[in-house]
Amino acid sequence: MVGITSYGAYVPMQRLSLGAIAGGGRKATAGGGERAVAYFDEDSITMAGAAERLKVPLLQIYGGLDKASPPEHAYRVEKEVKGPTTTVVFENGVHVCNNLHHIARPLIADWLLDNLR
Repeated sequence: MVGITSYGAYVPMQRLSLGAIAGGGRKATAGGGERAVAYFDEDSITMAGAAERLKVPLLQIYGGLDKASPPEHAYRVEKEVKGPTTTVVFENGVHVCNNLHHIARPLIADWLLDNLR
């Protein structure tokens, strides 16, 4: 069977400011804002241990302006994945390239057409 077998995404509601992460009176240097953190009854999730087992085609679309999921994450996954990987970074894209949906969505549709035959 060929097709999409599953898809999911979740970002915890809890937030922690980067100033609090830096601690004390020090200024946070890793950008600004805040980060999502797991609540006491939630687990964090990563691609650790899973990426190297991935052997099917993978499409990653990242925004160069995305502070929550920077392109460096995609490049790290790309190195670990065993199957064919297509990584596209839109330098002026924000998180999930919402500001470039008119470009990203047709690209996704074309990629699916090419890879799910």
